[in-house]
Amino acid sequence: MLQTIDGFGLGLRTEHYAAFGQPLAHKPDWLEIISENYMVPGGAPLAHLDRIRRDYPMVMHGVSLSIGSSDPLDLGV
Repeated sequence: MLQTIDGFGLGLRTEHYAAFGQPLAHKPDWLEIISENYMVPGGAPLAHLDRIRRDYPMVMHGVSLSIGSSDPLDLGV
């Protein structure tokens, strides 16, 4: 089932991590992440994501497949 998320969304970037440990003047309703940035075992980015996602819905955006590209899919990757 597809769920829609309304409201103000923000693309979560590394420079935003510290702000999510403090009160925010304008709190986003949801966050967007680039999926591939977190597809690694452990590490600081994944620890930040685990902490932040407890309080915010997340939308994942994958960018590596280039599905909208005119180039054919590279199935060897």
